[in-house]
Amino acid sequence: MSLESSTTGEPSRRPDGEGRREGTPQQSKFPQRSGGVSVDSTSGKSGTGQGGKPSVGGAERFQAKAQVGRTHKAAVSDGGIGVPGEGVDLHYFKGCQTPSGGTCLNAQRRSEGNGDGRPNRIATPDKVRKLQIALYRKAKAQPQWRFWSLYGEVMRWEVLDTALRAITANGGVAGVDGESLDTINETPPTREHGLRHLQNELQAKTYRPKAVLRVWLEKPDGGQRPLGIPCVRDRVVQMAVYLVLMPIFEADFHPHSYGFRPKRNAHQALGAINRAVWSGRVEILDANLSKYFETIPHRNLMRLVAKRVSDGSVLRLIKSWLRAPVVEVDKAGRGRVIPNRCGTPQGGVLSPLLANLYLNRLDHEVNERCGGKPVLVR
Repeated sequence: MSLESSTTGEPSRRPDGEGRREGTPQQSKFPQRSGGVSVDSTSGKSGTGQGGKPSVGGAERFQAKAQVGRTHKAAVSDGGIGVPGEGVDLHYFKGCQTPSGGTCLNAQRRSEGNGDGRPNRIATPDKVRKLQIALYRKAKAQPQWRFWSLYGEVMRWEVLDTALRAITANGGVAGVDGESLDTINETPPTREHGLRHLQNELQAKTYRPKAVLRVWLEKPDGGQRPLGIPCVRDRVVQMAVYLVLMPIFEADFHPHSYGFRPKRNAHQALGAINRAVWSGRVEILDANLSKYFETIPHRNLMRLVAKRVSDGSVLRLIKSWLRAPVVEVDKAGRGRVIPNRCGTPQGGVLSPLLANLYLNRLDHEVNERCGGKPVLVR
């Protein structure tokens, strides 16, 4: 997929905010638009508008060499999925071979890596990669922009195939339906059949998530932590949505947010704390949010998602995952179905991104608007 030039004006928006390839799995020969970002789903070549400038959002155009955020160069290694932190020009990705990190020196190579975001060590196809670049640059350039027509990108074959490879690399056990990753990946025909069936369900709008299996993990302090395990098919669709939404929200996240983000990890967070101490701050407060994932209000979370996403189909997908019931199995093998009225399952593919989104306002308020200029590193 590549950026394409456009000589037409702003594309007409469907009244229901749906995706754009619902009726047929065949791809159009014309440039497609994703939330106002002009992309081409069939070509691997970059298109240009007047003067060699990629065209985004109809009449609205970006300079090809425009830097987003700070102007230092960014790079990515192994073609990994995702984008690094704030202040990078994603058009620089293609020609770079060294890890970015942004804050790492030669003496601090241990802080480099794939970060805490998911997925890790998966080579991203060029079409998916260029879609993420276009979405990130649009989101970074226009903080108030609401993306529409994203559902068509979620159900594209390249995106679903990349999502399945990502969750296969992450591993995990079967959900309530008993279908494991080994089952769906048993043979290439079995894998393709499963993905095609899932793609047809998304196109026909008949996809419905199944219940989430809850297991309890022992904590070092003697307590227990609930872990939600969605079915494999649900994890694939969640990963596909993650691949599309992640670059949009990454453009909004604060630089001092390090948890569950691509190209960011705990070593870099410690580096930020060290810099804050050397700048003259003399107190460090260590805080923890108790039962955070289980207590996020659905209504407030969906409002934050809707500030950036206006596609009704994508919003309904996210809402259906949040409201999916939870199944607990006791020692006797008896299952108990519990409605989920609050929180996002800790263990769901999309949950870390949504959790970061909900705390993003706190990151900005403390770091930019509090008196005394405290530094919140999360």
